[in-house]
Amino acid sequence: MPLSESETGFPTLWPDEALALAQEHLKRLVRDWDLVLGPRFTQVYCSLVYETNRGILKVPVIGEELTTGYQAALAYDGHGGVPVLQKDDEASALLMPRLGENLELVPEADAVEIAAEAIQRLWSAPSFSTTPLVEWYSDTVFEGSDQVLYEHLLGTMKLRPLHGDLHHFNLLRSGDEWLAIDPKGMLGDPAWECAAFLRNPAGKLPSGPELGRLLRRRVEMFSALLLLPPNRIAAWGYLDAVSCDMPESAAVLNAMV
Repeated sequence: MPLSESETGFPTLWPDEALALAQEHLKRLVRDWDLVLGPRFTQVYCSLVYETNRGILKVPVIGEELTTGYQAALAYDGHGGVPVLQKDDEASALLMPRLGENLELVPEADAVEIAAEAIQRLWSAPSFSTTPLVEWYSDTVFEGSDQVLYEHLLGTMKLRPLHGDLHHFNLLRSGDEWLAIDPKGMLGDPAWECAAFLRNPAGKLPSGPELGRLLRRRVEMFSALLLLPPNRIAAWGYLDAVSCDMPESAAVLNAMV
């Protein structure tokens, strides 16, 4: 079942061999798990994700979701993550129930509270294999004072297993609760867990003074709810904004460090 560029969404990130292997796993799992494939979720960075007659099937193609992300997903089941209906260690594949809407349209203050509560639940999970935080920024070159700040944060962090990509689109409603999907399974600073939320929803953040008020309020709320230093949350948010080429967000957060 070859996929065109429009179907993959991110063809340059999917090497031919990796995609071919994932497709072989997909065929096997459809047979072994008695699945009927429905629509495929497009614009997914790392995995083939399909709606099926029994839930959502996720077969990773590249990235941490093949390794530590898979281990994190298993550990988070019952601890704030989506339930795992079936798993396949060879493919790092998961069959999960279909969940509801994401946080994108939830009022801002409520969304931050939901995210903070989700973080606390995820942190209650049993330990799992992780990827060091430095690998997240392995392709980023911080310069001057940014490199000094980065090295300071790395040298002073208290390590904790992290989701690694917790933002509006990775928190979905399940009845009266919100569950996390698509963990990366990182090991790093607890304050870094807020960084992905600070830069989302991608492409829909305000600008100017409104952006400043939004980011300051988010940092203050996360600090109070998670009992983390606000300047440390802002520092990781700043470096993350630099790495994502978001200069306006970076300027606001840098002023809070």
